Amino acid sequence: MPNLPILCLRYLLWLVGVTLVFLLAVNLAGLPLGPATQVILASAPAIEIAANAIRRAGVIPPFRAWVQLWAAMFAIYVLLELVFIATFAPQLFGILARMAEGSQGYLIARAMVLPMLALFLYLGVRSERARPGR
Repeated sequence: MPNLPILCLRYLLWLVGVTLVFLLAVNLAGLPLGPATQVILASAPAIEIAANAIRRAGVIPPFRAWVQLWAAMFAIYVLLELVFIATFAPQLFGILARMAEGSQGYLIARAMVLPMLALFLYLGVRSERARPGR
């Protein structure tokens, strides 16, 4: 697997960029921002990250390397979510920290990022394998 910190930084930049662009579209064009949309926004950059990892390595890395990348990407996502919520919505952060009623739906939606990240990593591997010249 290529350098894991570089791939994680790339995911962080994608995540921040995609989120900012989508939030701008939500505010200007009135697009809906539901939990499913947020899960897709957090997971979609994994396609590009997987393809980039294969291009950098020259071969498809072993399964263990993909699991490490998957866990690192989810950790980045969770940390960014927690920092964002603690900074801009401290009341919501308090509700989540106490596991109060009503927070389960939010936490379940965030947990759905795990399987979606795995799916999008898999799609990135498949798309890179199918690329001509591979």
